[in-house]
Amino acid sequence: MKVLVTGASGFLGGHLCKSLLLQGYSVRAFVRPTSNLNSLPSITDNAGLELTYGDVTDYPSLLEACSGCQIIFHAAALVEPWLPDPSKFFSVNVEGLKNVLEAFREIKTVEKIIYTSSFFALGSTPDGFVPNETQVHNEKFFCTEYERSKAIADKIAMKAASDGLPILILYPGVIYGSGKLTAGNVVAHLLIERFNWRLPGYIGNGNDKYSFSHVDDVVNGHIAAMREGRIGERYLLTGENASFKDVFNLASSITRTQRPWFHIPFWALEAYGLLSVLVARIMGKLPLLSPPTVCVLRHQWAFSCEKAKMELGYNPRSLKEGLEEMLPWLKSSAAMVKSKSPYEDLRSQRIEENKKRIEDLKLNHLAINFKNSSPNSSQVKQSKPRVLVQKKLEFVQVRRSNRLSDKPAPVYEEVFVYEYARRRSVNGFSKPRAIPLGDFPIASEIDRESATTKAVNVEKDIGGDGFPCFVKPMLHSHVNRGFWLGLPAYFCRKYLPKRDETITLVDEVGEEFPTNYLALKNGLSGGWMWFALAHDLIDGDALVFQLVEPTKFKIRIIRANGSQDERNGEASS
Repeated sequence: MKVLVTGASGFLGGHLCKSLLLQGYSVRAFVRPTSNLNSLPSITDNAGLELTYGDVTDYPSLLEACSGCQIIFHAAALVEPWLPDPSKFFSVNVEGLKNVLEAFREIKTVEKIIYTSSFFALGSTPDGFVPNETQVHNEKFFCTEYERSKAIADKIAMKAASDGLPILILYPGVIYGSGKLTAGNVVAHLLIERFNWRLPGYIGNGNDKYSFSHVDDVVNGHIAAMREGRIGERYLLTGENASFKDVFNLASSITRTQRPWFHIPFWALEAYGLLSVLVARIMGKLPLLSPPTVCVLRHQWAFSCEKAKMELGYNPRSLKEGLEEMLPWLKSSAAMVKSKSPYEDLRSQRIEENKKRIEDLKLNHLAINFKNSSPNSSQVKQSKPRVLVQKKLEFVQVRRSNRLSDKPAPVYEEVFVYEYARRRSVNGFSKPRAIPLGDFPIASEIDRESATTKAVNVEKDIGGDGFPCFVKPMLHSHVNRGFWLGLPAYFCRKYLPKRDETITLVDEVGEEFPTNYLALKNGLSGGWMWFALAHDLIDGDALVFQLVEPTKFKIRIIRANGSQDERNGEASS
C-alpha cells in the first residue's frame, strides 16, 4: 500500500513518515523544493521512501503526487501565530485542502483521506468545561488568523464528509516532543526560553488549561485512524489537560532546577508583543511574541479524547512522561543555548541540505567534499599589552655607628624586581604608576600571549558544539591571595543566573569543584580558591570556560610555556 504524506518535512509529518516506514508501508513524502529535510529518514537507507517535490498550493504537482496512492495523510499546514501577510494562511491551509479534495475526485485510486486539523478549529473552551468532538467553532472571535483559516478548512472537510468523500478529521492538541524545532513545537520553544532565562516567570496567572499531545501519540493516532477510523468521523487526539505553569514546574522538578518565582502579567506581554511586531515589520523577521499569541494564552483550550480512546485504541501518555522523554533530547541537541548567529545557522542548514540531496542522487564522491567550514571569524579584540619594566632598587648609605667604624663597609647586591607599569590619571594627565606584584612566578609577555592565543584557538575549535564559551587569562589576584575571579559581564547577563547560585567547575579529567557565583558582582568567590590551588594555576595561564549546563562550566587549562617550565623544574627538584 502506497501512502502519500503532505507536509512530510514538518515536525509531525517527519515523525509520521518514520513510523509508517517502520510498519512496512511505502511512503511518498510530498515536500517543497526549499524544505529542510533533516526530519526525514535518508532515502538510501529506506527503500520504501520516495520524495516528491511540489506545493499543496500548486495543483498540478499535488495531482502528480497523489497518482498511484491509496491513502492520503494531509498534514501540510502553515503554523505561525502571526504573519505580516495573513492571506498566506488561507492559501495554504484552506486552498491546500481544496486542492487535495479535488485531486481525490480526479484520481480514482485513493481509498481514504486523513486530514490533520487542529484544536484551534474547534475554538476555545469555557473555564471548567472539557468538550469533545461535538464542539464547533462559534466563528464570533478568532485569536489568530491561523485559527480562522483552520476553522474555515474544518467546515470544508465536514462538508466533504457529508458529500460522501472518505475523509476522517483529526484534531491534535498542543503537540510537543523531540524532533524538528518548528513553530508548532511551541512547548520546546518555551522551555528553551525558560532555561535560558529569557522567560523568567510564569505566563499570566499560569492557570489556563491546554491539551498537550506528545508527537509519538499523535502519530499512533493517525495510523490507528487509517486502520480503524470510521469514514466521516472526527477524532480529538489530545492528551493531558494542564497549564503552562504545570509544564514549567514539571520541567524544573525533572531537571532539578529552580522554579519561576513570579508571574509575568498579560499587559506586559501585550506591550512586548506590540513592540516585537513593530520591529518585525521593519526588520522583516517574525517576532518571538505577538499580540495574537498573548490572546491565545489568555484563553482555555482543554478537550476530551475519550472517543479516540474507545474507537482507535488511542492511549496518550501523561505530561510528566512526555517531558521526561523530551528534556534529555532538548539538552543533548544543544538547543538550550545557541551561540551561532542567524547567518551561520542558515549557512550550516544549507550545507546539510546540499549534502543530503547529493547523497540522495548517489553522488557520494561529491558529498565527501562538502565540509562544515566556518567563515573566517573577526579578529579577537586584544587589549594593549601591559609594559613589563625593570626597576633597580636604590639603597642609601646610612650613617654608621661609632662601634662599627673600624669594620669594613658592607657590600650590597643589586636586585631587579619586575613590576607592571599601570597608568592612572593625575590632575587630568595620564602618568605611569608601578605596582609591586610580590614574590611569585610571573610569565613573560611572550608566554602570556602564547597561552592566550592557544586558548582562543581552543575556543574556536569547541565553539561548534553549540555551548557558549570564553577565554579568561589568569592574573595574580585570580590565583594568589585574593582568589577572586571576575567573569565577562556580557556573558553573565546573557547566560548565567540572575541571582546568586552554586556553579560547578569541571576540569579535563571530570573532577567537579562547586563555587559560589555572585550575580551582582559577575564573578566566582568561594570554591574558586580550591580549583586554583588544585590545578597549580599561576599568573599567565589561560582558561577556556564552556557552559555545558545552566550552572556548570567545563574548564580547559592552557599553561603559559615559561611558567610551565618553572613548575616542572620545581617539581623535579
